[in-house]
Amino acid sequence: FLAVKKVSEISFGKLGVKADDLYQQAASDIAFHVGDYENMEATYKEYKKKLWFNGAPSYINSQLVKRLAVAYCTNVSVTPKSVSSLAYLLTMMKISDDEAAESFVEACRENPNSMAIASKVLFYS
Repeated sequence: FLAVKKVSEISFGKLGVKADDLYQQAASDIAFHVGDYENMEATYKEYKKKLWFNGAPSYINSQLVKRLAVAYCTNVSVTPKSVSSLAYLLTMMKISDDEAAESFVEACRENPNSMAIASKVLFYS
């Protein structure tokens, strides 16, 4: 019984690492397609399937928004197009304004030395 328990812990740990990598890749790829709504939506759906098949938890959207907040604030400059793209994406993902704001605040807390994130959160939240 202990051997089965140990193997399952290792397996779930590996799935967690793989899911975390997929979250990071998804956030980067979605941020790359800012302004192209069709590619943003297709990328989101593709990674949502990959995450689901790799054993990611059922709260895929909330975890993805947390990663997306960091990717958006570090890789995307603030423009009307980027703000509308983010609004479209959050609506498509069915993320509430409160949950999105929490994700952006958490991105600031997790990266306290990044002024890029702190300054852009004012515009995106």
